[in-house]
Amino acid sequence: MDEYFDKIFPMGEISWTYPYVDFEDGSEGEDPNVIEFYLGEYGEDNNIFRWYGCDYFKQGSNARDICPELVVEGPYDVQLNSYFGDKWEEPFRKWFVKKFKIPCKTVATI
Repeated sequence: MDEYFDKIFPMGEISWTYPYVDFEDGSEGEDPNVIEFYLGEYGEDNNIFRWYGCDYFKQGSNARDICPELVVEGPYDVQLNSYFGDKWEEPFRKWFVKKFKIPCKTVATI
């Protein structure tokens, strides 16, 4: 599966950023608890997946049990499901950790 992941997510073409957000305290800035991965130019709706760190989620939420989480966005989630059914998520999690050196406990889709 790694070869397929490398094909649809070419490392030389993937960029990432921390999104700029308005925080609850009224301040603005990059959110270090979210990383948006995309192909092409940022802001052109080319997101391929998003990583959410545990501090993104409220204390006591169920999401804290499954974080850090990587959410694969469409159309990639549909493509992966059509090729591999529900068997791609764990291999993809391992591929992501190996390629980006970022911890990930769970892979989800939108």
